[in-house]
Amino acid sequence: MYNLLRRRTMMLTTDYFWIKAREAGATVSLSAPGSAHPELYYSTDLSSWTLWDYSAITLPNAGDKVWFYGTSGYMAKSGDNNYTNFTITGLVDIGGDISCLLNKKGKAKKIGGYAFRNLFWGNQAIIQASEAYIGDKLSHANVYVFERMFSSCTALLSAPKIIFEGTAFANCFQSMFDGCKSLEDVSGISISILTTDGSGGHLCKTFVNCSKITKAPRILIKITGTYCCLRTFENCTSLTDISLIDLSSTYASANSYERMFRGCTSLESAPVLPAVTLNTSCYKQMFYGCTSLISAPWLPAINLKTQCYFEMFYVCTSLKYIKAMFTTTPSTTYTNNWVSGVSPNGTFVKNSAATWNISGAHGIPSNWAIETADS
Repeated sequence: MYNLLRRRTMMLTTDYFWIKAREAGATVSLSAPGSAHPELYYSTDLSSWTLWDYSAITLPNAGDKVWFYGTSGYMAKSGDNNYTNFTITGLVDIGGDISCLLNKKGKAKKIGGYAFRNLFWGNQAIIQASEAYIGDKLSHANVYVFERMFSSCTALLSAPKIIFEGTAFANCFQSMFDGCKSLEDVSGISISILTTDGSGGHLCKTFVNCSKITKAPRILIKITGTYCCLRTFENCTSLTDISLIDLSSTYASANSYERMFRGCTSLESAPVLPAVTLNTSCYKQMFYGCTSLISAPWLPAINLKTQCYFEMFYVCTSLKYIKAMFTTTPSTTYTNNWVSGVSPNGTFVKNSAATWNISGAHGIPSNWAIETADS
């Protein structure tokens, strides 16, 4: 009797991952091209569960659901082909705790490396994922754990809820929503990188080519890593609101923000960039082609590093205001074409201690008014 009650309690309290048909006859199967073959169970009534052989499950009617849980602790492993991928025909929504695919109870706080890599990659059937979530306030984002998880899901309108606050490992969110060209709602995502394992690439290409996103999710960067935010929002052409982005690290690692907002043609304002210690290519092409950008972020760093501002504001045709405190003489080594193609008229505020006087694409834009300020 006790075991029966315990099973019923678990059934009611566990929010199993589910897939719901939006139209009659939708099917769900799983491909496993490599050595990753997790043990999974499914149910269409939350009463009886069947060990899944990955063959097609048919949902006869619109509104029908199939629930899943796993016992292996992974859906993918290291190695190019060692992943699993949901193959779905017909239109569907997804919901529940995706971490139930790793263990029956879900509510994960730490997830192993590669675990969800390529899980829904290239799926054209998923429409809404706003009722889905991943674990319970994740504190560790392990290596490649979410790489390409929803990449190229071109019909996806809303992202699952992801609350992460803790230690980021190499490439953990890399390309997670890359190419989700219909994705609009990312309001359930909150990523706070408080520490790292010394690696980088954490948010590399996470939302690249998501051309419908207008408001960025909450992103806090306390510690940067190499290529940390490389191309994070590149070509998000509808992005206008970045008020929830906090790049608060005062140390900018090599290539850390390279091309982060490149091609965000609707973006009018920039995030605060408080870094006073720069590294090679840290802001390279960060706002390249942001044709609506009006005012640059204050740049407090005194000393420049190789290619740190390389083409940073290239072809920002509306840009009319820059305040930069560097005393290093600008040149092609540090600021190559950094203001090429900006507005023909504007104001440049330079450090009162700076002795350099360079105008043109590598220095102060020609014909701009020049002011000075103490650093």
